[in-house]
Amino acid sequence: MIRTKLAIAGFVLFIGSISAEEFEFEEQPAQQAGTASGASAMPKLPLRGKVSAELGRQIDNRWVFLGPFLGLTLDHQSSWGQIYGESIFRYNAAYRIEKDSSYTRDGYEFEAILSELYWKKSFDNVTLSAGKIITVWGKADILPVSDVISARDLTKAFFAQPQESRLGQNSVRVDWFLPKQELQLIFIPYPVNSRYTDRDHPYSLIPGVEIHKASAYGREVEGGAQYTAYFGGGAVSVFGGRFHNREPLFRIKPDDFTFEAQHQPYNTTGFSANFPVLGFLLKFEGAYQFQRLNQTAMQLPNPSCPLTCAAITMPTDVKKADVVGGTVGLDYNTTEYGSFILEYSATAPTKKDAELLRDDPLHSYAFGYSKNFLRDTLSFNSFVVTFLKYSNILFRFNVTYKVTDVISTYLQYTGVFIASGDPDLRIFDKYDRVDFQLSYQFDLAK
Repeated sequence: MIRTKLAIAGFVLFIGSISAEEFEFEEQPAQQAGTASGASAMPKLPLRGKVSAELGRQIDNRWVFLGPFLGLTLDHQSSWGQIYGESIFRYNAAYRIEKDSSYTRDGYEFEAILSELYWKKSFDNVTLSAGKIITVWGKADILPVSDVISARDLTKAFFAQPQESRLGQNSVRVDWFLPKQELQLIFIPYPVNSRYTDRDHPYSLIPGVEIHKASAYGREVEGGAQYTAYFGGGAVSVFGGRFHNREPLFRIKPDDFTFEAQHQPYNTTGFSANFPVLGFLLKFEGAYQFQRLNQTAMQLPNPSCPLTCAAITMPTDVKKADVVGGTVGLDYNTTEYGSFILEYSATAPTKKDAELLRDDPLHSYAFGYSKNFLRDTLSFNSFVVTFLKYSNILFRFNVTYKVTDVISTYLQYTGVFIASGDPDLRIFDKYDRVDFQLSYQFDLAK
């Protein structure tokens, strides 16, 4: 059981590291809101967004989404700058219908999440931003290794919508634009960690186990810089900085066998680049992380059959180690055939260490495809990614149909295929899920 729980935690954290852009490759209806008849009678406010009725079900066993959703975007511009923000509000009756614990209902039945809220002002060739900002480094769309700044919402595991995946950081950012060059400086006085779940939540990192989250106080400040040069239709970036691990690692408390989440700062440097070649866009990323936390584990005899059963893998503590990673990929965009994305990444500690849970290279492949039909009223998006082993596949496809300029429907299927023969991963066979939304988009500024 412990080994299965550890496999779940590793899987969800790996999928959580995927870029927020992995599921969608074309602009979505929520960003193209029209104006309904009679909207002229509404007050003029710098707000747009969508209201949705949504449902989601894990096909084999339970409801996971059931209720209304509201997404809001604030975008106000004036002579003193721009105020921009994004937030979501959701009531999810699934937790009550499935008779989840009061802990889960109290924490997740109603959610109000502020993804971004910041002020931005341009001064000639310098732009200053301050607030809760999503900052993305790197060029990869599905398997980034350079995206180390933004926190993520892991409470929905790998089912999160793209616009809900990333969470902004409390940042002060300076962007300095020069001819064919850009320098970005970022300072984070109070880092934000990724959101995650525990205990009996259906997407708990370690199901059934309490995780003591990191203290909200005493976090070390962060900072970094990225320089980008543009030439020949492409770009090359180099970056460096000091940041915390956003997703938690675990230290066991031997007195009650609960876990403490561990976050510590580390130094990192790397590069990213993209180049157009013969109609393709080639992408490259590389990152080196100095003394980043890694999970340690130990093997214990199975108490039910200590002599004949396989040993149990138990997470124990964290250990610092240098980690290196890289991604290569290509994009191909056509009007007639749609858009394609193919990426490969590998990450690993620089030295073998038997104490680490994973000291072998982690290889991943990903493929994405999207296309619009019927004069852009019908959009199809899909992606496939391997995880932990080549034979384990996560695939996802969705269809969005615009009934009118302001009303749309959304249908999505997510499936997990486990072919490795590893019994610790068989639980993911029950994670196949279907989602549906009926949405109304609005813009109060029109």
